[in-house]
Amino acid sequence: LKKYGDNGKFPKWAIAVKPEEQIVQTTLKEIEWNVCASGEVIPKGILEPVELMGRTISNVLLYNAKYVKEKIEKLPIRVNVTFGGDIIPKIVNFIKE
Repeated sequence: LKKYGDNGKFPKWAIAVKPEEQIVQTTLKEIEWNVCASGEVIPKGILEPVELMGRTISNVLLYNAKYVKEKIEKLPIRVNVTFGGDIIPKIVNFIKE
């Protein structure tokens, strides 16, 4: 490993392998508005529970009020969901029916 380089903190021989992104389809049933500690109002989407990468997803962050107003015309609406960074569930797109 020394021939590839290693400064003790950042091994130059190491690579990161990420799994292929999995996307599932579910229904966004309603929106809850939460107030965070700084006083900002943040929308949270309530989903029909769905299994994704071994975890059950029932809530998703909807970014901000402007995003909700632009993207969501009426509820319920079909959405595609995945994980952002393999941790936080996020909506990939909205499915027009």
